[in-house]
Amino acid sequence: MSRRRDRPPRGDQPGPEQPAKTKLPAEHYVLRTAGIVIVALTAGAFWLSYAHLAEVAAQHGLRDSPTRRWAWPATLDAFIVAGELLMLRAGLRRVTDKWAIGVTAI
Repeated sequence: MSRRRDRPPRGDQPGPEQPAKTKLPAEHYVLRTAGIVIVALTAGAFWLSYAHLAEVAAQHGLRDSPTRRWAWPATLDAFIVAGELLMLRAGLRRVTDKWAIGVTAI
């Protein structure tokens, strides 16, 4: 009976002590840049959305209630944030989450 010995990993193959290289440096740069752009666009979009919704609330009877004028657009934008976070989680898990899609659509 012969025993097969496990060979130690070569320098170009990942092993237990040498993790696999999954992304190239250029890919990391592109992903980081895309992440920064997405965060900036999202922040700008929420700012514009919130400002517009606050104006709409003021024009439709909430001018005298600063708390409600603030809370109405904040609530709507919070639904969008919650839905997008759930969609991100589903994407990272590589599953389709109907709940996340529903919250985002509503």
